[in-house]
Amino acid sequence: MYKNTHNSKTHTPMCIQLLFGINKMPKLISSGHICAFLHLFFITLVIMDVQANTLNMENKNLADIPSIPIDSTSYKTLRFGYNEIFMIPSGYFTEADMPDVEKIFLNDNNSEYISDNAFFELEQSLEEIHLQRNNLEKVTMLMFAGLFRLEKLYLNENYIHLIEPQSFLDLEKLKELQLNKNVLGNFTAETFDGFGEVYYSSIHLDDNGLNMIWPEAFLSTAKRGR
Repeated sequence: MYKNTHNSKTHTPMCIQLLFGINKMPKLISSGHICAFLHLFFITLVIMDVQANTLNMENKNLADIPSIPIDSTSYKTLRFGYNEIFMIPSGYFTEADMPDVEKIFLNDNNSEYISDNAFFELEQSLEEIHLQRNNLEKVTMLMFAGLFRLEKLYLNENYIHLIEPQSFLDLEKLKELQLNKNVLGNFTAETFDGFGEVYYSSIHLDDNGLNMIWPEAFLSTAKRGR
């Protein structure tokens, strides 16, 4: 994709984004060893690394989740970690058409906001979400709605102080929930409603600011294990 915002006075591109996905370029140098993009004052180069059903977009200085190549139906793992992605919008995975994605890595970004139902389109395949080391402050009831195949959810090392009741209601297969190193103060009786239908589940709550846990906070998990 080539996008040119043109300045009519200087005839110099003001902002360019170039996506080089699935190519065979060994290097970005023109003849004479002069950079082929020297005249582009503001440029973002996004190199898409596709290997073994994995799309690797880590450490690309991305501010948004990028457009996915048209032939995206074979991806099973998406790696968007170590960028500057502020928000995870809803509808993105609908447009991308990735029916078999099992793992998504969005760790180590500056994400503060995840739209309701952001991952809903992947309900038939998604098993693992990595959101650790971001700037999330709360978990909403619809943030992970419908993800009945999800097995692992990493929300550790954020700034989460609020988990809305029944936020994990649809996560029937959840085996591991990482909530350690947040700023959680307490849990209500409905916080973990519906958490996992597997026999054993692990909830990590260490290194929080817990000052109160309601007596029935883990009642649904106890019933499940009987």
